[in-house]
Amino acid sequence: MYPEDPTGSALDLVDRAQGDPAETRRLAAAMLDTALPAEAHVVAEWALGIAERETGNLEDAQHHLESAIARADAAGYTQRVAQVRDSLAFTLALLGDNQAALRQADLAEPHLSGAALARLQMQKGLVLQRLGRGDEAMAAYELALPGIQAAGDNVAEVRLRVNRSVLSIYRSAIDQAIADLETAEALASEMGNTFQVGACAHNLGFARGRAGDIPGALEAYAVAADAYAVAGVEAGLAAVLEADRADLLLAAGLTEEAFAAATHGVELLADTGNAADLAEVQLLAARAALADGRVGQATNLAAGAGASFVAQGRHGWHALASYVALQARFAPLEGSPSAPRADHEATA
Repeated sequence: MYPEDPTGSALDLVDRAQGDPAETRRLAAAMLDTALPAEAHVVAEWALGIAERETGNLEDAQHHLESAIARADAAGYTQRVAQVRDSLAFTLALLGDNQAALRQADLAEPHLSGAALARLQMQKGLVLQRLGRGDEAMAAYELALPGIQAAGDNVAEVRLRVNRSVLSIYRSAIDQAIADLETAEALASEMGNTFQVGACAHNLGFARGRAGDIPGALEAYAVAADAYAVAGVEAGLAAVLEADRADLLLAAGLTEEAFAAATHGVELLADTGNAADLAEVQLLAARAALADGRVGQATNLAAGAGASFVAQGRHGWHALASYVALQARFAPLEGSPSAPRADHEATA
């Protein structure tokens, strides 16, 4: 049996998936175990795909989203196809296939309008940001925000501001990043959205760290960790949080602690399929290893990260990985800050 309005119930799950992904995953899977009309089945599987992505199960997310697209296409639900392509684009970006992500976004764009189009523009902004095309990413965010606000889509606005804050931080526009995060955190708190409160605190820690406020950054990271635990977030975001904490420790000169945190982040991401974040955390672990005198591990980690960046078309990141590998190559000749340690096999 299914609810009186199964499509409406499934759409409620789509809206809920980012705020309460663990419960959404349970409810969507339960719906899919019942006999559903065609459109309700598409929407429930769409919700399940988003929930799997938000809890770090990226390959399962891709499977469910692609299945939803195939069902919607076969039934002639053109707009549903486009909406699910939007979600798939973000998932593919996390998996490291940025060009495929942009192709999905381009296929969806002609069939969307209003708030759905604004959300797609936001997704494209994130993919462009990951590709290092910062000006285009910022333009996409600016284009998307008015449509998202006009629709009263607070969940999407929080995500946009959180993603844009990262771009602002990398551009050294810390005040702009903090303003975005404070607005986003207020919206998330009003909604009672624990997961997004965590995401805001996570990025606020990152911004404070870049501003040199190490105690404030560690405090924000602790808030984020607690929020993620309550929201049922699993390996993916927990690993990124651990990596950001490692970056902060590295900046503070606590190289051994930074290396331990970064390698823990690599371990958490290893089986998630999240190629994009895994490569970044590997590079961070390489930097921490080098700073701690673990030259062999730094070399292996930088090489692994570099190969992943090439596969993802992220050439700016590949240049950074190559630079760390070059530093490691000459570290024994130049003399590292401490004598090189005996290496264990690197986690790559």
